[in-house]
Amino acid sequence: MDHLPLPKDACIVNTLNIPFLASGAYDGLDFQTYPERYGWPIARSHSGTFVTHNGTICDVRDAGGMLQTWLFFGLIHAVTGELPNPDSFRITRKDGKDLFTTAALNDLVGIWSEKFMEQEWSIYESELQIWKDKVYHCLIFARATILSLKLNAYYADLDLVFMAIAALGEYLNQAVKDIFLKRGLEAPVQQHWRERHFADCGSPLIKIMRQRGWCSNQLAVLDAPAIMPTGRLWFLANMTPPKASLNHASCSANICQHMSVSTSDYHIKHQSEYCSCPLTGPAQKDIAYSLEIGSIPIITIRSTTHEESGANIYVEVEPSTPDTESVAVSHVWSDGHGNPKSNTLPTCFLHTLAHMVDVLPRADTASNPKLWLDTLCVPQGGNTNSLRKVALRRLKDPYLQARHVLVLDSYLQHLDSANMSAVDVVSRIEICSWSQRLWTFQEGRLGARVWFQFRDGPVELFDLIENGWRESFFRIPSLSSHSVDLGILGSYNSSKIWVDTELHNSSLQLYYMRHSLCSRATSKAEDEPLCLASIMSLPMDPILSTEGFSARMQKFWSSFTKLPVGLAFSMASQKLDTEGYRWAPSSLMADHEVVRWGGPQGSFENITAELSDQGLMVQVYSRSITPNLGTIGMPERKVQNAKRFLLSLFHKEIDAPESFVLRDETGSWYKCILGQNWHQNPAELDPSKKPAILLARPGKPYEYNHPKQSSESLWFEEGILVTYSTPSGPAKPIMARAHHHVWLAKLGVLDSQLCSATWSLTESILNNMPLEHTVFDTVDLKADASIKEDAVLVELGRQANKAHKVEYNDEAVIRNLESSIRLLFSLLPWCGIEALSEYRTWVVS
Repeated sequence: MDHLPLPKDACIVNTLNIPFLASGAYDGLDFQTYPERYGWPIARSHSGTFVTHNGTICDVRDAGGMLQTWLFFGLIHAVTGELPNPDSFRITRKDGKDLFTTAALNDLVGIWSEKFMEQEWSIYESELQIWKDKVYHCLIFARATILSLKLNAYYADLDLVFMAIAALGEYLNQAVKDIFLKRGLEAPVQQHWRERHFADCGSPLIKIMRQRGWCSNQLAVLDAPAIMPTGRLWFLANMTPPKASLNHASCSANICQHMSVSTSDYHIKHQSEYCSCPLTGPAQKDIAYSLEIGSIPIITIRSTTHEESGANIYVEVEPSTPDTESVAVSHVWSDGHGNPKSNTLPTCFLHTLAHMVDVLPRADTASNPKLWLDTLCVPQGGNTNSLRKVALRRLKDPYLQARHVLVLDSYLQHLDSANMSAVDVVSRIEICSWSQRLWTFQEGRLGARVWFQFRDGPVELFDLIENGWRESFFRIPSLSSHSVDLGILGSYNSSKIWVDTELHNSSLQLYYMRHSLCSRATSKAEDEPLCLASIMSLPMDPILSTEGFSARMQKFWSSFTKLPVGLAFSMASQKLDTEGYRWAPSSLMADHEVVRWGGPQGSFENITAELSDQGLMVQVYSRSITPNLGTIGMPERKVQNAKRFLLSLFHKEIDAPESFVLRDETGSWYKCILGQNWHQNPAELDPSKKPAILLARPGKPYEYNHPKQSSESLWFEEGILVTYSTPSGPAKPIMARAHHHVWLAKLGVLDSQLCSATWSLTESILNNMPLEHTVFDTVDLKADASIKEDAVLVELGRQANKAHKVEYNDEAVIRNLESSIRLLFSLLPWCGIEALSEYRTWVVS
């Protein structure tokens, strides 16, 4: 990992010892067939993916040698055409152990990118695209191989080897991207070599970070909303974590216990643990007066002895005017600068605060600077509820009107920014507590100039990011630092909603709000809808006059006239339980690992859904699930039993099948893969209702790699399983109860042939079995005998298993066929699916 950039005072750079295992130089031939050329074919079976040698699973160390030669040195050759000397990547320790170093990568790839630009400017764009496709195919193939091997615990000792290959893959991907951008062509997509639910090439870094005191919540936040590339994770892992001295054993992915604030036992922090100076603050009547006349209370901290109190510091209040030059101070209450009982703070802190504010540039340097701080300017404690609500309604105004926003965070205030790069400073800001809190999101985005207080002085954020972009933007020679720097700057930039006319539409803001807030939290859940309304300029009075978190979130959602269609397909883990609002996520925060929080890609930006008393009204395509044509004349009990079994799949239980098949009237087959329940408290199933699948974006399927179904990538359409009643009139919306998330795929020729053959056998068993004998042990006996007699069916099963790269010996094939027949036996009378319906209006709840 030596080729990657590091922060100031990097702390783990010398603790990761990647073994050098390569057996020799790469042979310079075709990339994908390297293992087969040397007798190391990759085998995929029901029990996992393995490297084999001479027909048996090979030793882990031997596998590591082949994989390092192939996927590291071979990948370099596949992209650059260079054949690096493996010895340039070897370091021998005093004890004789060979370690792997990537220090030579920047020179190798950087020089190649320069030569490529100098020598190939005459290449036609079409030829360059062909080259890119070939290179990209190798990168994707290498990535898929690494991730599938990482799923196998047998190769756990190779985690460090895989991590180095992942870092190389990301760098080469970035280099190709740099070249295309320099040529003015459409750049290829950046591939991530870490997978949240599949395999994580950054796992060695995560393990070390946990050992060094990183909080589980902080680690989850780093990968929200999108999982972090390996190179960027390496950069952050080399930093001292925030709150490392505290015990995070009781923290979880969703919450850090040390960030939660309790008003009953709140600890106000002095500048020194030995200080016991008095608390000082403005007069309550002066704060009240400013709020009552429709203004904002602005304070001035004076260090002259006050005549009345005798204190060596006192606080004056005045109403803000349009000409007032002020500083709005933003902080997190867990740092100890709040006070839930009164508008006072320690005198020692006020002295320090006055000095920090005084350093910021201002026009009038002769007078004391004016500032706003929520602890001192928003009524606290006592009988201040009505005035506090007035202040909360205007909570964004101090930041909008201020010339500067000064951010105070205890982690940053213990660091010196001198000699830090722009990327280094932004990284520290990204991981500090202030960047993880809900209220501070609004405070940071509204300020004209935002400053972060470090130990050696304030640093301005906007200039920092602008300079960082200028220094790091795509350039040649391509260096590994480009990807890391741009990733860090881009991540922080995307966590803020910059002023933009397009975002004046509050429904459109939802997309960006979710992206920005999923990594933030608040101590008081009921504050979230209030803060959201403030940020998005929605009515605040209905929320302020409502008690309780869920009721307030309902008021928040009811503020919209139009909403994203994707919310009907949302995979949020928690939704409101109120009738008519069961579609609504209960929070825009947390759910770090939920990829489809706003529904399938593209559907969250479709702002055409409307709110109704019964649920979310959307216009989508659908497919009804119906009895099969062959059920005519079949006993009604068999048909209804099949429907009940189908509906039971709508509430997925632990032992439920992962998928089931459906057939349309043309004989085409579909696989319906079951995802998670649509709501955490599933709705009751009414057997009189009709089943259907609502599709988020029919005709625009997604490539979805389902690790439990197949090692192959298939094309799926995403949707939800619902039950419904036919409306009384054609123009009326259809009322639907949502139950389950699904992926629907039309099967290919081979799988369809297998399904048809299995169907015929199952139908024969079902029709020839008395109704009272339809129990599974009887079915299994008949299926086992029938399958063994059907050579055509067994051969189709063998071909299908082989195509899906799973075991295809007779025992495995028969086992799979028995499972399919068992499921079809219960489902067969009711597994028809209609053609795609016209665009219709559904009310989903």
